[in-house]
Parts: sequence; structure tokens; C-alpha cells
Amino acid sequence: MNLSYQRYYLFIILVAALFALTACGEKKAQKPKESVKTSTSSTLSLPHEFVLEPSVLRRKSAVKIEEDLVLKGEQSYQAFSLRRTLIPILEQLADTAKLEVIFVCSDGYEANMKLTEALRAEGFIAFEGWPAAQNAKFAPYYVVWADEGAAKNKKLPWPYAVTSIRLTRSEDEFMAALPPDSVHYAGFELFKQRCIKCHGINKVGGILGPELNYPKSITEYWGKEDIWAFLQAPQSYRYSSKMPPQLGLTREDFEKIYGYLVSMQGVHGDS
Repeated sequence: MNLSYQRYYLFIILVAALFALTACGEKKAQKPKESVKTSTSSTLSLPHEFVLEPSVLRRKSAVKIEEDLVLKGEQSYQAFSLRRTLIPILEQLADTAKLEVIFVCSDGYEANMKLTEALRAEGFIAFEGWPAAQNAKFAPYYVVWADEGAAKNKKLPWPYAVTSIRLTRSEDEFMAALPPDSVHYAGFELFKQRCIKCHGINKVGGILGPELNYPKSITEYWGKEDIWAFLQAPQSYRYSSKMPPQLGLTREDFEKIYGYLVSMQGVHGDS
């Protein structure tokens, strides 16, 4: 091997080494992405419900909410990160696809949302910051969102008096409430979005309000127009009703929900 060839060979080795060192440095400089690691040997099964307590809550901080949906206006809270709280639990599940997050409240309210939305948004589990006079209503925890426009985002629930969180698959959680045919699936989705937090269907959903299908559908003993009128002004039918007027519900959406309720007459699943 002549001298010029040796020099050329050494030059190629040096260039390769420098390239490897540069690539390694760039890799180290990259900020690691926050993700959910799927466990190869799951230690938790679904549905999984966990009580909100200091041992599971993560990343305490002060958080300012520009527009609070419940208390209105700008509010400041001491809170834990919802995302940081969920991730260690999700890492113990074999599969996190198509999961629903259910916020279980002490008053029987159950707010549901897709896990993908819960991880995408800036959610917080507040434990302090609401007016002292409202403590009995909001304690122990109140779920709030710091995203811009969060108060107008219908995918983000604002439940208070939250005691636990349940992780479950959508098809398992709502199986008994699914309509018997695809024609009324749009009505079911609207009911799930607007009503199931308070009202159960075949024992699926919240218990803050009355069950609407088991053992008998509300459409069998209440007239359609009475149901519509009640939704507009609940206290005009029951002075003690805790239900707020559903002024944002359009007649078109009501027709779909009503059609879904009618389709569920006599359909009780495994209830």
C-alpha cells in the first residue's frame, strides 16, 4: 500500500468518525417526546377505575384558566396535570386504543371523553382555587382545561366533585346503550355527548338524573312534545328539577335523540 493510498484511507475513516459523532450529538440534543409506552405484560385490566388521591396524582402546579366554563371568566387554580396522571397508568395496559376516560363524580354525574382528546388537550385536576362558599359543590377535584377556546369545545367536559377516573373501551362501556340499528346511531352519539353524563340508558351512564330506558322507556309514558318542552324549561314541569334548560339543543338534534330513545324501547341488553 503506497503512502498516498494510506492517507486517503485515513481521511475516509476520519470523515466517517466525525459524521458518527455529529449524528450522535444531534440525537442527544433532541427533546424526548412525551408518549404512552404500551406494556408488553400488562398489570391492569379494563375497565380500570382509580381513586384520585395524592399517590396517583402527578405534577402539581398553579394554572390560569382564561375562560372557566362553570365559574365563568378567568380563574386560577392549584392543580395536577391530567396527562401526567394518566400516563403511568396507561403504561400498565397492554392496549390503549379506543379508550374512553370517564370522570366519576360524587353526585352521580359521569363525564366521558375519548382518551386521545384527554391526552391532546391541556387538562388539569384542580384541588384548590374555587370560591370557598362553593367547596361542598366542587371538592374534592374539578377538571379544567387551559387550552384556548376550551370553554366552547364540546369535546372537553368540566366535571366537578370528581372522585375517581375510569378507563374503559368505548364499545364495552356503552354496549348496553347502543341502538339496535345503524339508522339511530347519530341519535345515540348525540345522546352520549349531551345526556348520558346525567341520564342512564340500561344502567349505562350517570345517575344524577333518572334512567331513561330501563325498565321502561321515557317515550312510553311521556309525549314527544312534553319531552321537548321539558328540555327547554325543566322547572316549569318540576320546580325542584336540577336540570338546566337545554337551550343549545336544536330541534333537529332533538329529533335524532328522540328517535334513538324510541328505538331503544324494550331493548335492555344485559340489564
